[in-house]
Parts: sequence; structure tokens; C-alpha cells
Amino acid sequence: LGAQVGGRWLEVWVCIDAFVVLAAAVLTSFVGISGLMTRMSGDRVVPEIFLKQDKVTTIAFGLICISLVLMLRADTTALEATYSFAFLAVMILFALSVFVLQTTRPLLPREMKNNPWIPTLAAALVAAALFDTVKHNLAIVPVFFCYLLVLAGSLVAYVLRIKLIRFVKKLAELVGLPSAVIRFLQRHIDSIQAHSSVVYFAKTANICRLNKALMYVRDNEDTNHCRIVHVYRNEADIPQQLVHAVQILDCVYPSIRVDVVLVHGVFSSAVIQNLSDEFLIPPNQMFITCPTSEDHAKRLQNLCGVRVIMAHEEEMEHWPSEVETLGVPTADSMPLLGKGTSLTELLKEGRARSGSWHQTHPAPTVGLTEVLLESSV
Repeated sequence: LGAQVGGRWLEVWVCIDAFVVLAAAVLTSFVGISGLMTRMSGDRVVPEIFLKQDKVTTIAFGLICISLVLMLRADTTALEATYSFAFLAVMILFALSVFVLQTTRPLLPREMKNNPWIPTLAAALVAAALFDTVKHNLAIVPVFFCYLLVLAGSLVAYVLRIKLIRFVKKLAELVGLPSAVIRFLQRHIDSIQAHSSVVYFAKTANICRLNKALMYVRDNEDTNHCRIVHVYRNEADIPQQLVHAVQILDCVYPSIRVDVVLVHGVFSSAVIQNLSDEFLIPPNQMFITCPTSEDHAKRLQNLCGVRVIMAHEEEMEHWPSEVETLGVPTADSMPLLGKGTSLTELLKEGRARSGSWHQTHPAPTVGLTEVLLESSV
């Protein structure tokens, strides 16, 4: 077309421009997949090697692209259709994610708020475009789903790796394989769980909310250790029932070790980073409820990538009546902490240990106290 309109010079110019644009698109795809795999690796969705070695991501993505070109025999029309499937599907997911975020986290502070019908309409329009694209390229659909199923199956297998290993271990026991194989599988499970410790920041002693947090950890994480962290400014502000609530939940979930950590300071990104360095836990393995504060320092985008696992709830100042009905000891009747609940008495009785860390990130924090629970496993 360029040759017909402007002659040889325009044809060369269009070719050079197309080469530059396509090269930029390829480089963008490599940069994008590297960032995506780094994030997914940090969230324990893909193996950790993708977080430590960027070359692995680059090589794997390059091999996938080469295999797709070979499978489609370098047919540019088929490659365009495959790209269109993937791009339009991602656009639908973007629109749906905005809708889900607005409906499930309505109190989350945002600089811009849209009507939920806007992402719904956008998803519908993109879905119509995707339907038309699929309709005119039905021969490419099997190839697209082949790659999609392999990728989805690999992700599901990694996420459920502990359950799969336990299944293999049970099968090995039934078949009668050597005990060394069974011990190896168990050590591998223990290694995965020990490497996946998590933190949940608790603002109050709401036992219902703490229970939801532990249920989330049990159902979605590979760890067997959760630290309940409370950040306080004054000792009098520490919820008196926090330790009791965590001790009860520690008994309820025997497969999870639950600890209480009290941090003297102000909740901020610096505190999160210091805890991350102290416990060797990445910030995206630290959980909070949906923040509602308008304080710029406590906005979600300024909290180092911590994960929101629950919607905001009204604070519960008193224990639910069902707890007293079931005969569960409350803060007034439990003699666990002796005569008082102050940190000084906890330390004197040997029920807590204090410590501090080298603050690599400046923060108004003087140290932390870890409460020792008798029921910890």
C-alpha cells in the first residue's frame, strides 16, 4: 500500500516503522511477563526461582513464543487471532476486577470512584468483540485452549502441591514403598510450610475477625505458622483480650502455630519493612483488613504491598454472647496472665520475651514483644 501511494521511499519507511513498533511490542511483552512472574512468585503462585532468576522467565517465555510460531507454522493471521484472544480476555478480566473491587471493597479509599455499571458495560463490549473474533477464527480456538489449559494446570498443580504430595505419600504408604521415600515426602512438606510463615495485623481483639484470618490462612496458604501482630503507641491501648482470643484460636487450629507479637510504634510502611526484615517474611505475605483511613501514610498503595484479605467490619468491643454461653473463659475469668495484663508483668512471669531490631527503615519504633502461649504447637 505504501508503494502504491508514495512509491519506494514510503514503502521502506512503513516497513521500518512497522519493524520498530513490533520490536517495541515484543520487548514490552518480555518486560511485562517478567514483572508478572515476579509478582506471582512473591505470592507463592509459581516457583520461587522466577523471583530470583529473571533469565528463567525470559527463556521460558521465549520458548513458549517459539513453540506457538512453530505450531501455527508462522501463519501471521493465526498468530494475530491468538494474540487477539489473549488480549481481549485480559481486558475483560480488567473490567471484571474493577467491578469486583468496587462491590467487595466499597470503603477502600480511592482517588477516583466509578459507577459499577461502567466496568460492567466495558466488559460486555469487550466480550462482544471477543465473541466476534472467536467466530471468525474457530480453527485457532483449540490451539489457544491447549496453551491455556497447560498453563492453568501447571498453576493449579503448584498451588495445590502440598495436597498432591500428601496424596502421593498416602499412595506410597498403601503400596508399601520404603520408609525413606515417605520420610522424604514429609520433610518436603515440612520445608514448604516452614518457609511460608505469614503475618496478620490485628487492630482489635475481635475474635470473629481473627478467626476469619486464620481460616483464610488455613484454606489458602501453605504455612503452619501465623503471627498476629498488634502495633500500639501506649501500653494502655493494647486490647486486653487479644492474648486470650489468640490462645483460644491456637487451640482451635492445632495444625497452625499462632503467636502474638506486640510492636511499639506507629503502623506504617517502615514498620512493615522492619518486620519483614526481622521475620524474613515478604510484605505480600502480610495481611490486613480493608483499610478505611484517609491518612496518606495508611493508604493501601503506601503499605509495601500487604494483602487485604477481609472487608472492613465494625469493631467489636465485647466478646460475643455465644462465647460466654459455651463456657469459654473470658478475659475476666482466665488466670493465664496472672493478676494483670501489663507487658511488664508478662515479662516478669516469663510469659513474653522482648526484643528489638536494627531499623533499616526509619520508624518511630522502639521494639517488639512476643507473647508466649502455653498452647502453641
